[in-house]
Amino acid sequence: MVIKTKFYILIVVILSYIFIKCDRNPFGDYNNSMSDQNFHPGVTTESPSSNVALIYKAFILGRSTNTIYVCSVSNNSLSNCFNTGANNINAPTGIVVYNGVAFIANLNLTTITSCNVNSDFTFSNCIDSGAATINHPYELTLVGSSIYVANSGQGTGSTVSLCSISNNSLNCSTVGNGFNCPTEVNFLGNYVFVSNCNGGSILICNASNFLGCNSFAVAGSIIGVTITNGYTYSTGSGFINYCSITSSIPPTLTSCNSINSNYSDGPVSFLSGNIFYTTNGNPGRVNVCNILANGSPSNCQDSGASGLPTGLNGIKIIGF
Repeated sequence: MVIKTKFYILIVVILSYIFIKCDRNPFGDYNNSMSDQNFHPGVTTESPSSNVALIYKAFILGRSTNTIYVCSVSNNSLSNCFNTGANNINAPTGIVVYNGVAFIANLNLTTITSCNVNSDFTFSNCIDSGAATINHPYELTLVGSSIYVANSGQGTGSTVSLCSISNNSLNCSTVGNGFNCPTEVNFLGNYVFVSNCNGGSILICNASNFLGCNSFAVAGSIIGVTITNGYTYSTGSGFINYCSITSSIPPTLTSCNSINSNYSDGPVSFLSGNIFYTTNGNPGRVNVCNILANGSPSNCQDSGASGLPTGLNGIKIIGF
């Protein structure tokens, strides 16, 4: 009887191990972990529950030309870039893709356009998503099946909207207000980081209600805030800014530094914890930079992307 009992216990242990191994998602659960998504900033997945190897694409925003280009990503370089054919857009400044649909922030139109992403990564059926409470949207942040929108309009009365996705449509409501030209939001655990383009600051607020905010000064007119490996990264006024995030509750920013740069005219997008891409509006190129152990950007150089227009203003790396 003792031998039989031990045998059954061994079988249960083996079967449990096989089940866990088969169910494991090597890319993390982007639906359920804000912290996980934001330690892979800019690298969101078209199908968040996917557990297969991803093909990465770089979507590049042509704010001045009302275009969106897509490039292949390989060995940290960009190649095979082409115009997606997106229309009904005006001064695009943000993009996310969810379940085969791209959502694009139109800074000048004060709307968000939705487009179908075809198998060849061209865009079609571009229509108004119906998003309300939107005012000069800048960057979009995908969390699960919802999109956070940084509304850069209205000066000191600017807001953040939360939009639920339903096929090609968005149902939006205001979740935060009193900001000063917010350009991007990103999450870390129970806290949300908001970049303000007026006054050059990053706010850290409670993620549940966007209240209890503490402000931290950063150089320049801030465009975007991205989080990776315990640092924030933002750009603006010819600078790339980076700050260390403390482990306190609530977290604070310390040891903020800036490097003079002609490398960036829009929010940065990371491929991994130590590689990021950023656009240069004139002459219209994308740069790739390394991150040193102390958080400093280093060795920024041309990514190899060609055929891009001038007036670029942002890039998003997305896995399919």
